[in-house]
Amino acid sequence: MTILFWNVRRLDRAQKRNIVRNTVKQSKCWIACLQETKLQNVDKKLVTSSCGSSFLEWHCKEAWGSAGGLLTCWDPNQISGVAIHFGEYSITTQFSMQGDYFLWHLTNVYGPHHRHTRSILMGELHHIKSAHPGPWVIVADFNVTRFSSERTGAASSRAASKEFNICINQLGLIEINAPSKKFIWTNFREEPSLVKLDRCSISLEWHNRCPLTSLSSLVRTTSDHTPLLLTFNSSCRQNANRFKPFRFENAWYLHQDLESLINQWWVSAPSSPEAISNLVLKLHFLQSKLKDLGAKKMLEIYSNKKREAEARIESIDILEEERNLSEEEINERTKLKSQLDVLIQQE
Repeated sequence: MTILFWNVRRLDRAQKRNIVRNTVKQSKCWIACLQETKLQNVDKKLVTSSCGSSFLEWHCKEAWGSAGGLLTCWDPNQISGVAIHFGEYSITTQFSMQGDYFLWHLTNVYGPHHRHTRSILMGELHHIKSAHPGPWVIVADFNVTRFSSERTGAASSRAASKEFNICINQLGLIEINAPSKKFIWTNFREEPSLVKLDRCSISLEWHNRCPLTSLSSLVRTTSDHTPLLLTFNSSCRQNANRFKPFRFENAWYLHQDLESLINQWWVSAPSSPEAISNLVLKLHFLQSKLKDLGAKKMLEIYSNKKREAEARIESIDILEEERNLSEEEINERTKLKSQLDVLIQQE
């Protein structure tokens, strides 16, 4: 399934809507979240001319003056949605797949430019998390950067970035990055300013349900923002109600290089500048590597060690029937029995 989100920088012109509709069509998305529509009134004709004839259900937030405006629309033949929260700067919709009980929330955001009004948006997000727990996706143009590396040219406000990062960490959100796109907005000048304003964040509950969620960028055919496409594997829908937690296999302890391998994997795992995202990414990478190590392979090693210990104990017992055992042989048998006991306990 795919979700397109894009700051389209107005939808009040037919030519602009045609270009946006072509991008929506090429993306093959089920849900489209558009920011800065700059519209006061939205009807069926406008929605279908902007996103296509299959997008028959929608929620919108009117622009304030000549700025803002949000539109979340979807194909009701593929997915069901109902609005659960309208904020000053956001729309939150609860979605469920057709024929499925997997309920999740999608928040479409266009953030304010001014720091003193940005606290209103932060409050909205805290309210949504508290009132509607569960799998949650936020697609947004927050109009603020998190790190200095997300902007070229003029420096960003450190205070605004700090407040934004505190909010993201308090909400426990994990950011999904588009690997091929470092910056999302440009001013198209000869020496352009490039900024990452648009971003996608997910809750830990969403990550657990849909660990293969990814973000990619599309061609910027209009607007000064790049359209972004969120994709998650359909298997998360099929397995939503039977998610299996990760379990450590005792057999992995039998690998003589396990500790060094874990250290190596931890260092080489994908990383993120934010603490919670960094931890989740590294743990997920470590989990996949351990699974690749293979429980079956480790059980083979376990079985071989067990057989070797049993065979050696048997040979020492046979020697004991023929002669007195040396002190070394007695100590060896005692040690082998202890090792065998540990191996049996790990079964």
